[in-house]
Amino acid sequence: MSEENKETTETTVQTTEQTGANSTAPEQQAAKPATLDDVLKDPKNQSVFDQRVAKAIATARTKWEEESKLSAEELATRQLSEREKAIAEREAAQDLREFTVDLRGKLQEQGLPLSFAEILASGTTRETCEAVLADIKAEWDKQINEAIKASARQTTPLVSATATGQTSTSDLAEFAREIRKVK
Repeated sequence: MSEENKETTETTVQTTEQTGANSTAPEQQAAKPATLDDVLKDPKNQSVFDQRVAKAIATARTKWEEESKLSAEELATRQLSEREKAIAEREAAQDLREFTVDLRGKLQEQGLPLSFAEILASGTTRETCEAVLADIKAEWDKQINEAIKASARQTTPLVSATATGQTSTSDLAEFAREIRKVK
């Protein structure tokens, strides 16, 4: 048991030395950001970094070798298509942002939650948006009206003889008989 405690203590000391932690305040440690050199001092981090760099170099090398085999015209065509693809992706992202902003305005006009904007933007097109918004608004209003009606509903009070002031003679006679019984 004491050997386990000793090993745990040694591991804790080694970990503390590796991370550079000492008796300084946590605010001081948080204020000083770790540099790449500090992170790479750990052998595990260094090996992971080396693997990623090697993979990036290999990928770049194969791309360069492929491009070196292409003619100038083919290379220009490939670069042009890559640029067009990047531009199309940026335009699609911009269009989605603009569509989301437009939806937020429409939702606000109709009194619907603005959190629906992202859901609608990703699931509808500009053409189908109006119909979907109309359906959502109708269902939203229906649910709100039902909730208001349900909360405003009251239970009907039970009619009793004493509350209405009207009692029949047979009811009184039966009541009197019950009271007179000796138990």
